[in-house]
Amino acid sequence: MRLMPPQGAASKDRTELLALYQQFLKAEEQRICLAHHAGSSGLEVAKRRAELIDAVLENLYTQALAQSEASDDKEPLAIIATGGYGRSLLNPARDIDVHF
Repeated sequence: MRLMPPQGAASKDRTELLALYQQFLKAEEQRICLAHHAGSSGLEVAKRRAELIDAVLENLYTQALAQSEASDDKEPLAIIATGGYGRSLLNPARDIDVHF
């Protein structure tokens, strides 16, 4: 899954961006739920949910790097997934364990 930055992301404040990401996540979670009800296995659902979070975090990471490069702040940045998410399996209603 490839997620593009929300349209006009550079001009939006953090509150507006958060609302856009929340809407996106809610819609995609609903699609995953519908797929499960249509017969997708639990393993497939867990993989699709991990892919969804991957796409969101990759997008946020890219935006953070762009902002960092535009400023004098050149601190290294990494995102490390742990737990079920780190194994590319994220069951519905489970937390997302990441370290920055």
